[in-house]
Amino acid sequence: MSEKRLISVHPKLAAASDFLVSFIFLWWISGLQNFWMVALWFAARIGWWAFLTQVMYFPPYLSRFKYLVSLFIANIGILPLLVFSDPSNILYARLTAIILPFVGFWLVPSQSDSLSVMKKPFRRWSFFMSLFGVDGIWLAFQALVTFQVITGASTIGGIVFASLLTTAVGVFEWNEYGIKAVGSKYFILLGLIFLLVAEIGGIVYLWPVGYFVSSFFITWLWYLIWLLFRFDLSADGIDWKRQRFFLAVNFILMVIFLTLIVRWK
Repeated sequence: MSEKRLISVHPKLAAASDFLVSFIFLWWISGLQNFWMVALWFAARIGWWAFLTQVMYFPPYLSRFKYLVSLFIANIGILPLLVFSDPSNILYARLTAIILPFVGFWLVPSQSDSLSVMKKPFRRWSFFMSLFGVDGIWLAFQALVTFQVITGASTIGGIVFASLLTTAVGVFEWNEYGIKAVGSKYFILLGLIFLLVAEIGGIVYLWPVGYFVSSFFITWLWYLIWLLFRFDLSADGIDWKRQRFFLAVNFILMVIFLTLIVRWK
């Protein structure tokens, strides 16, 4: 039975509404310095998105709740970007805070009879929002370490907590791609993701680089690990002939990034 609603806002109108409301949230956060007020800002933005996803149209083959989870994860990335950006990159941070959810709402198909292929751009953007959220998790951790909010033994706890959140995002995205929590192999690979991310986070924590660089590099490696494990859990497994080229390109790009682009302190 189709879902009947008194209000069904067109996705494009929802995107435009969020675009305008985002400016209010940017104005609001610019004067916040108290932790609890920042937490209230975070909750208010999620509340706005929860309202918007409920009143807008969603085709039956997409989930409002799952998209709201993607927005929640994206907001984890947006918040530290806004809080820890310096004047040289604050414009980039603000544009990201506006564009990231706007494009997501815009890509929601507006008709129930749309071809299923129309789901792909939306799903890929939703995954990008989750990827951005992972970057925000490690950006927040590295920034708190840099500003000595986290020191000493609590650093280990921060790495563990960030790794747990990163692993949870991976579970959510595996589920989005049809990978279910079935069998011992799933949980072994899940444990490996946690251990590998924690080890990478611990190593990069010692690098003399800025928190934007370190969080980006950790997220990059996490994505490669997550993707290979996702293929390994699929029915077809890993096609190493195709993935060798993909991994080789990423390796070359990482070398270029670390040697020619990153400014080591």
